[in-house]
Amino acid sequence: MKLFEMNCQQPKASDIPLSIGQAREFFPEVPNWTLGEKNLTRELSFQDFCEAMEFVKEVAKVAEQQNHHPDLHISYKKVNLTLTTHKIGGLSRNDFILAARIDRILSDASEALEKTSVNPSSLRGKTALVTGAAKRIGREIALVLAEQGVNIAIHFRHSNPEAEKLCSDLKGSGVKSWIFQADFARTDDLQQLVPKVFAAVGNIDFLINSASMFPPDNIQGMNFANLIGNIQVNAWAPFLIGREFARCVPAGKIVNLLDSRVGGYDRSHVSYLLSKKVLLSLTETMAIEFAPKITVNAVAPGIILPPEGKDQSFTEKLAKNIPLQRSGHPKDIGNTVLFLLRENYITGQVIFVDGGSHLMEHHYGPNRY
Repeated sequence: MKLFEMNCQQPKASDIPLSIGQAREFFPEVPNWTLGEKNLTRELSFQDFCEAMEFVKEVAKVAEQQNHHPDLHISYKKVNLTLTTHKIGGLSRNDFILAARIDRILSDASEALEKTSVNPSSLRGKTALVTGAAKRIGREIALVLAEQGVNIAIHFRHSNPEAEKLCSDLKGSGVKSWIFQADFARTDDLQQLVPKVFAAVGNIDFLINSASMFPPDNIQGMNFANLIGNIQVNAWAPFLIGREFARCVPAGKIVNLLDSRVGGYDRSHVSYLLSKKVLLSLTETMAIEFAPKITVNAVAPGIILPPEGKDQSFTEKLAKNIPLQRSGHPKDIGNTVLFLLRENYITGQVIFVDGGSHLMEHHYGPNRY
């Protein structure tokens, strides 16, 4: 006889004592429980239901309907349910009936959680396209997201060995990963990247625009070709990819990587910084135009890694001039990106991850470095 078909009308407890053999016959109906010699027990995490006390009230209500009173032991991290009929010092049919109904309550609660996204901060199973993911800050962002169960579409330009290595590392961590080559200085590569990713991966939930170029030039040596080249890679590419992403997804999030000097000046990288200022304006424009289904924010790193060709002493020297007097770590950027991907009510914002260096831009002026 199926427990769900049994009449839940409570007979006298003394009328239905169960032998251990009878209890074993009922036990297949409640596989989530542990059968003891004289009781049923189930351990639950608070994650199994929205509010522990609401669950307790629901169980108490069901138990009251049956004139039955189980033991519930609640601690900070878990709930232990012990079902037994006290009057007969063992198990009754009612214990099994109540166990089955508790399982039904938990199943309904679990389905409700999935439908209403009660835990929106969980990113497990989502997919992110990270441009420039093969090296440096882009790689760290990919690793941080993968730790949270996010699948990674890895974009690279020339760093094929590094991209292959990252892909292998990410698969070893239990997430899916793919690699895509594109040179953002080439219009065809740029236009084809998003369609290629969607064709290979399926849906993408997040876009992280980390790829950039950082060529030196000053105001005397700057020319139109340098300026346009920087804008194409550092501003136009994130915008074009973001616009295509917004067209293809029902909802999603974009995070652009800026530079903490967007409010100031760098006399040795003029074209580069101008392109990042353009991206700042585009970030705000995208946040307005892509709303409400897409949030668009930016992270502005400061002194994180030394430029290629420099060592750590270079960043340590620079860090002496900022409020926190120390350089950051690429994981600081990854964690900030992660924060923005978890939040649903932030858009059009720039978070400076720079130890306070952006506060000093106007104080030091163009001679800061």
